[in-house]
Amino acid sequence: MRDKLETTGTHAVYRRVRDGRLVAMVGIMSDKTGKKTFRSKVMPKKATIADARRQAEALRDDAKDPAVKIRPPSLLAFSATWIARKVARGEWTPGSSTQTNVERHMTHHIGPVLGAFLLDRITTHDLHGWIDGQVASGAKLSSVRTRWITLKGLVADGCHEYGLPNPAERVHLPKGASMTRGGKDLTLMPDQVRALLEVAQKGSPWLWFPMLMLGFSTGARPGELVAVQVRDLDLTGEIGKWQIARHWVSGHIVEGTKQHEEGRPSYLDPQTTGVLRALVELRRTEAGDDAWLFPAQGKAKGGGSCVTEQGLWVWMQKRLDELGIPALSGKTFRQTHITLSSLAGIQQSLVMAQVGHNSKQVHAIYNRPPESPRQDAVRKLGQVIHLADRVSVGPSVGPTDLKAENS
Repeated sequence: MRDKLETTGTHAVYRRVRDGRLVAMVGIMSDKTGKKTFRSKVMPKKATIADARRQAEALRDDAKDPAVKIRPPSLLAFSATWIARKVARGEWTPGSSTQTNVERHMTHHIGPVLGAFLLDRITTHDLHGWIDGQVASGAKLSSVRTRWITLKGLVADGCHEYGLPNPAERVHLPKGASMTRGGKDLTLMPDQVRALLEVAQKGSPWLWFPMLMLGFSTGARPGELVAVQVRDLDLTGEIGKWQIARHWVSGHIVEGTKQHEEGRPSYLDPQTTGVLRALVELRRTEAGDDAWLFPAQGKAKGGGSCVTEQGLWVWMQKRLDELGIPALSGKTFRQTHITLSSLAGIQQSLVMAQVGHNSKQVHAIYNRPPESPRQDAVRKLGQVIHLADRVSVGPSVGPTDLKAENS
């Protein structure tokens, strides 16, 4: 209930009835809404009317200053606006994993600690304290990194919008919490892909071989590869088509892809189309159009009778170890497809459509050419920009020559 005030005979100065304390109060007309809002300040017990008048003038002057007219909201309040704006502007797909993960980070990890902080009150010390708390809780450094990406972006955008210095710029993650995204850097070169496919063809021509062909030719996620049904494939032409309609998540099959609820199409090269055509006919004969393309070996658990994502990784890691190829990455198919497509000179927008990427920034994360093709590219560039028949290798001038040239 609002306190009752009585006039003192002095403009903008009132007296509170219940305890007699003076109150400075001014009405401010908003330039944005045209409505009058009131600002007030209860004065100390021994304050005079002159003190209250000065306080009223200060309230009026503050309201005229654009820098303090709009007080920045709390981090949690701004996060709701921030997320909705990202979705509305098309930066994030509605209901995508990005939006879901950010909301989860805010609800469980960021909001409970920093959510009540006003944007103009958050300091670098607060952010370092949050990181230390995350590490002390036993969270993996990779988890701290992904949560920090959300917090850093939120603070940066909030400070930019309200004209505030950004305290996140001076924050450093603990050693080991790399800011690199996209998983471990494991892109297979064409000879490595062929070697892996050769092993799979000899040992498992009806399971791992066609699955690997499908993975490398489309850049699909492992969870999508293990949840293919016969009816998802159209192999009538030379170029086949796979309507990616579901994916494997934590032991269950979920409709849609990671970013698209309705699924998305991906096209298959003639070689992959030919390999899958015979397999599709076999599965259709066994169980019809609803048959899993890659059925489980033995009794199925969780989301249906298809091979699990873990089963795929265990098999692949063993084969890679035999071939002397380093540790497996969860993004191997994607990185390999995107990187080799880039090296082959295929238009970036076409590759993005094939793998289902909406953002060039995200797409670029997966383009990771190893040292060898980068060195070959530099060698070719040297052949283009240099006059090979007129430029000698190594120093051909002495100090005297350089001195004359500079003069």
